[in-house]
Amino acid sequence: MKKGVFVTGTDTGVGKTIVSSAIALGLQQKGLKVGIMKPIQTGAIMKEKVRFSPDAEFMNKALGEEGKTPNFPFSFNPHIPYLLKEPLAPFVAARCEGVNIESSRILQAAEWLQEHYSFSVIEGAGGIMVPVSQDYMMIDLIQDLDFPVVLVARATLGTINHTLLTLEALRNKDIPIVGVVLNHASFSPEGICEKTNPEIIEAFGKINILGILPHSPSISMEQGSLGNLKELAQRHLDLERLLTFIESFSSASAPSSSLSDKHQRSSRLKGWDKEYLWHPFTQMQDWTREDPLVIESGKGVRLEDSDGRKYIDGVASLWTNVHGHQKKEIDKAIQDQLTRIGHSTMLGLTHAPAIELAQRLVHIAPQGLSRVFYSDSGATACEIALKMSFQYWQQQGKKEKKRFIYFENSYHGDTLGAVSVGGIDLFHQVYHPLLFNSFRAPSPYCYRCAYKLDPSVCQKRCLNDLEHILKDHASDICALIIEPCVQGAGGMLVAPEGFLKKVKELCAQYQILMIADEVAVGFGRTGKMFACEHEMVQPDILCLAKGITGGYLPLAATLTTEKIYSGFLGGYNERKTFFHGHTYTGNPLACRAALANLDIFKKEQVIENIQEKIEFFHERLQKFWDLPHVGDIRQKGLLAGIELVKNKKTKEPYYWEEKIGIRVIQETRKRGVILRPLGDVIVIMPPLSISIQELEQLLSVTMEAIVEVTER
Repeated sequence: MKKGVFVTGTDTGVGKTIVSSAIALGLQQKGLKVGIMKPIQTGAIMKEKVRFSPDAEFMNKALGEEGKTPNFPFSFNPHIPYLLKEPLAPFVAARCEGVNIESSRILQAAEWLQEHYSFSVIEGAGGIMVPVSQDYMMIDLIQDLDFPVVLVARATLGTINHTLLTLEALRNKDIPIVGVVLNHASFSPEGICEKTNPEIIEAFGKINILGILPHSPSISMEQGSLGNLKELAQRHLDLERLLTFIESFSSASAPSSSLSDKHQRSSRLKGWDKEYLWHPFTQMQDWTREDPLVIESGKGVRLEDSDGRKYIDGVASLWTNVHGHQKKEIDKAIQDQLTRIGHSTMLGLTHAPAIELAQRLVHIAPQGLSRVFYSDSGATACEIALKMSFQYWQQQGKKEKKRFIYFENSYHGDTLGAVSVGGIDLFHQVYHPLLFNSFRAPSPYCYRCAYKLDPSVCQKRCLNDLEHILKDHASDICALIIEPCVQGAGGMLVAPEGFLKKVKELCAQYQILMIADEVAVGFGRTGKMFACEHEMVQPDILCLAKGITGGYLPLAATLTTEKIYSGFLGGYNERKTFFHGHTYTGNPLACRAALANLDIFKKEQVIENIQEKIEFFHERLQKFWDLPHVGDIRQKGLLAGIELVKNKKTKEPYYWEEKIGIRVIQETRKRGVILRPLGDVIVIMPPLSISIQELEQLLSVTMEAIVEVTER
């Protein structure tokens, strides 16, 4: 339940700081512990070679907090998350300094404020349509903070229009409004408009007037004089009405049931889960003995469970989430599409979202890929790639090219075709009698090299074995399938530089189609839009899923070249059609989410802006090498795998029964972080939108959990 208000204005210069200070001081006089925050101060001034916020200093002085400098758990002061020099709109002031304003930082500060104070007063910058960052306005920040609003307006001529327009904009966003304060920020003789403004705004705006503050020359920010601010709050502000609204708002926003009822509901859901559900990749006998997490909601990089506990989503909801949960642009795109149509088949029909998305994907994909075939998941994208490559050669008269080549430790999904080219025996061996026969090549698991070679001098020995297979069986092989740069489910195995490029060269040399499975590593995970870009590789077929919709809806795409596409063209009687499809192929809702996802990549310059995070991630991971049971750390971009071992010197693994990886992630949950291991490899793959502060928290908790499980 949020106890506080966001003070905004119809414009700059209306006296928001005076009103914020008066509200805060008045509530403090009523016995509340009031905390203040100015999320973004522009026009900061220098004081003894140090920047400070005149607004925040004024409010602190009003509350008697001036001069107090507590230690904050952040690299920034949560009372003033952003302190910018130029007196401009936040976005412009930040751009002048090369700063990117992150809403997550402000939200983190607001959470801290709520934890340490019984009531929060947050003052905005300018009006509600002031830009904060690219495509992010002050009104969006107000919505994300989720505090009710007090609107400050001039008491003089011209205020009716500005006030009513601001109220309408707030209501269009479903932002609750406590009321309006009319403020005589500067002196002007009282006339007919000052006398009639309150009743007109109250009637036409259908809003309460919380107060009409007279001009008070004794209250001067420039002179540092508080004057009769206390009297202003007591005599001219209806604080009782404000508190009543806040109490009702807090009650309305809270669950309708009591805390006891909430826990009962959570317990009931957990019981039904154990009674009716069968979870993927889960030993259900163990599951029924555990206390499962029931996720209720998510915001940014955090998830909240049915008991109200919050967690950092450290694996991006199984490697899918890109820009955080409840990303407003994706939410809006889906909502807008719902007003048109939820689904329409692509068998014999088409629709705009699928067409537009195909065009966008082709333009950002590695060069040479020109056609898009939709499906529903990473496994189906790979299944399509296998069937396409097989049928392509059959229709080229190469009937003998029927087999595939894949890599040890690879994973391409759980459909039978994908399992047939899967190299993880734990997952795939039991289905061996059902699978078609394929060639398996060694993968570059350098930490546990099959040849016992030093990676720095091995000259990629595993590539020699691959070439021998191709040399002996090229005439039988239609395609090779590979996870570019990183084998995900195999343990976050990062291939050495040049490996992917050499694989592509061998495929070209022996006339083998190369399928790049970028289901897990696509859409920025490795620091490039697609992992193939690291070595300028142009695959014949590209498989995409997971991050394609930003982690919102099931959608997959298999991209291929015009040459392969042309191999399926012919007369109806030739039966060259690709006889494959899915009921929800190219679902309009999912395609709209994907389009919004791509818009965010472009507008927020996601690839450019994650480079700093990747560098921090790399540097911070180096500290894990000091832990006695960390055998290997494998990182590419904003994903990593930390392999835990019983004996660091001999690389002896833990016994399977010890469940070290599971125990570590259970410890991280206690500390507010959700991870999922691959055996004894701790996987870290957060949303790309994670802030450096949140990344630090994620890594600190992971280290603490590893130490707790392996050393105590």
